This record gives sequence, structure tokens and C-alpha cells, in this order.
Amino acid sequence: MGRNSRHYLSTLIIPFYNAIIGLIMIYKEYVKLTHCAVHRVGNRLMMDGVDLSDKLLDMDETLSSILMNYFISPFRSTEAYALTHSSDISLNEVYAYVREIFADQNMMYEGSANLANFLYEQSTHPNINGGEFYVAYFKDFIIDGVTTDAIGLFKTETKESYLKVYPKNGSYELVCDEGISLSKLDKGALIFNMMEESGYVVAVVDNVGRGKNAKYWTEDFLNVKLRKNDYSQTENLLAICKKFIVEDQEKKQKMDSALKMSKTINALQQPHVTIKELASEVFDSEEKAEQFMNYAKTYCEQHDIFLDEEFDTSIEVMKKIRLGNISKIRLDEHFTIEIKGGESFIEHGFDDEKKMAYYKLYYNKEK
Repeated sequence: MGRNSRHYLSTLIIPFYNAIIGLIMIYKEYVKLTHCAVHRVGNRLMMDGVDLSDKLLDMDETLSSILMNYFISPFRSTEAYALTHSSDISLNEVYAYVREIFADQNMMYEGSANLANFLYEQSTHPNINGGEFYVAYFKDFIIDGVTTDAIGLFKTETKESYLKVYPKNGSYELVCDEGISLSKLDKGALIFNMMEESGYVVAVVDNVGRGKNAKYWTEDFLNVKLRKNDYSQTENLLAICKKFIVEDQEKKQKMDSALKMSKTINALQQPHVTIKELASEVFDSEEKAEQFMNYAKTYCEQHDIFLDEEFDTSIEVMKKIRLGNISKIRLDEHFTIEIKGGESFIEHGFDDEKKMAYYKLYYNKEK
């Protein structure tokens, strides 16, 4: 199959797949790394400074191949983000600099230096490590069936020890050194040259960030938010339901919480969901359903989350559900009951003679 036929095949398949699961499917077979700049960005709080290289990186075919594999391997299928700003997207610094580079690739070095300096300004937490900062220009990604360019922003913060072995005088000499592991990218973002007016389509990786160390990359530097799609809306609604049920659990029996979570999952496994109808199905009174609606509205406002009143659900989210202990009832040290529905076949009571609580389960056969 030739290149043109593969482009046509991806055009047919990828939009249909994304419409179902709301993920970026990144097709990399024909990608080329054409330019790359490397700078060192320190911790501003420690006054480390920025060490800018004086030109773009010289790359032969071998180095280009190694770097491209290192940069883009972590990006397979991922959620779609967008660069944002509270008032005007053009005021997002990363947006402004990459927009200049997309418009004129001769701006690659100047743009990379501006991005390095801006990253340094955001590196103000004591736990943020200095490291190499790469700005790379790629051609021929295929996203949603469209061939597009991308700008990659990457940072390495961790070094690993390795051994070099040299033959010497009929024997061998071992030298220990430190370098960058090519098996794991620390921080990265791919900004695809599409949907410019709404902050581009962005994929993000952060394998080392925790707390403020994570926020400085995604919030302070990139300032990205999840794009609203079926995947993110299903994931957010499921998380809000779980949080509300857990917080309300103190006043209820554990079985009540497990059954409500089971009803939530059943509602979200339908092809389409209306939040008001879900609340009525999951909660046993109009008052509790109204409390949930108010809770969800407040939670979305506080966390800058957007939820439509109704939307198509994502089967991909439901496949990867991890509910933890909310669906399980542990009884003393002997028994664990996992609830997946069947509310009418479970009874709870107290035995006055034994002075112990009990659950009674009705079933047809053991499996």
C-alpha cells in the first residue's frame, strides 16, 4: 500500500474513531523532525539563569531519528488539550510564540529562545529542577485524517548513571557518567497546527511532575485546559458523581453508596446521558437530586470544568473505570461484598439474638 492510499485510509478511520472516544489518535509513520533548538533552563528561585545556545541543532539522519523517537514515542492516544488565557488567547505567551513559528519557520531560533526565557520565568518553585529544554519542529503528523505540522516543547530534568566500557592494554576500563535516558521523556507537549483560533490542539506528557512541580508545566507555562468532548465530559461527570457520593456517605450505610455508584455507571454506559435524568435515576429523592445538581455546578465553576446538560458518553472512559473501595463493603475481617447492582436482592438488618448486623443476598446460582 502506497503513501497516498495510507493517507486516505487514515482519513476514513481516524475521524470516526475520535468521534466515538474523544481522544487524539496520533499517526506518526511519515513524521519528519526538521528543526530543533536546545537550551538549558534553570530554576529562577535559585537564580540559575538560562543558557541559550547560539544556533539551531545540527542533526544528521541518525541523530534526527533518535531524537524524534525520544520526543514522540510517549504520545500515542491522548486527551486533547488547548492553550488558554483568562481574557484573550493571544495573550498566552506559548500561543503567541508558536503562532509566529508556524507562520514563519525562520523564526524557529528566536521563538525557541523566547519560549526558554518564558519557561524560566515560571520556574520559581524550589522543587523544580533545571534541565535541557528542546523546541522541535515536525512535519507530516496525521491528526483526524489531516496532515499537519507540529511544534514540540520538551524538558529533561532527571539524569541517570551509565557505564562506558573501553578496551585498554589487553583489558577493559569502566567509566561512570551521567546522561539522559531515552526510555522516558520527563515533560513534553505537542502543539498541532490546527484549530488555531481556539488554542490549537495540544497533547501533554508529564512523567515527573507532582503538585506545584506539575502545575508549573501545564498551568503556569503552557496554560492548557482539556478540550470539551465526549471523553472529557464522561470522565468529569463520573468523577463528580463519585466525589459527591463519597462525601455524602458518612450519613449513609456503605451499601447505599455502592448502589448509587452502580446506578451511576449504568447511566453512563448508555449512549447518551442527560445530567438531570442521571440525578433522578441515581438519587432516591428530588431533594438529593437537586443537591447533586447544585454540587456539580459549584464543582465545575471551582475547577474550570465545562459540562453540557446532555452529551454522548464515551465507551473508552467506561472501559477503564477504577472505583476503588466505593463499590465494596468490608465486613469485619472475614468478608468483602462487591456491589454491581441488584438493589432489590439485598437486605440489611440486625439480629437481636446474636447482637450482630447482617446482609442477606438473593441469587439464582453461583459462578
